[in-house]
Amino acid sequence: MFYSMRTRFFAAWAPRFCVASVLMLCVSAVHAQLVVRNAWVRATVAQQNTAAVFMSLSAQEDIVVLSVHTPVAQTAELHMMSMEDNVMRMRHLPQLALKRGKTFLLKPGGYHVMLMDLKHALKEGTTLPLSFTIKRANGTVVQQTIAATVRSINEMGTGAISSSDDSHSHKHAH
Repeated sequence: MFYSMRTRFFAAWAPRFCVASVLMLCVSAVHAQLVVRNAWVRATVAQQNTAAVFMSLSAQEDIVVLSVHTPVAQTAELHMMSMEDNVMRMRHLPQLALKRGKTFLLKPGGYHVMLMDLKHALKEGTTLPLSFTIKRANGTVVQQTIAATVRSINEMGTGAISSSDDSHSHKHAH
């Protein structure tokens, strides 16, 4: 009788303990990585094959964003837009280093995630997943997925992202 009660107890509670353990591991892994706020992208029209995603990034430890991926585009890359001799230039960033506690803005006219060869139009009111490959301070490489909101095609980005850190200090790892 004692054996059967112990077996039933274990059978009833073991799955719950396993789920709780996995959740604790997930929470602790995410806690030290990328913090994303206000991720958004403009809606697109049917024949449009590119879009830019904007957001505010920060980290709980020094990290390096190695790459970005999304199932809605063939290619997703970190980009920087700048003006050179009155010509707008866009440059691919192979990676982006984020310092602990500093906020880094991806905003219209500056840094952004560029989506190329969209697989379908982005519809206002939906979300799209973005998966970041991140190298942590201890050298481990992890994935973190976030959701970006698809906003109106007329969105200009004013007031969409705010930050308490106006210095925007950052370095790019090359």
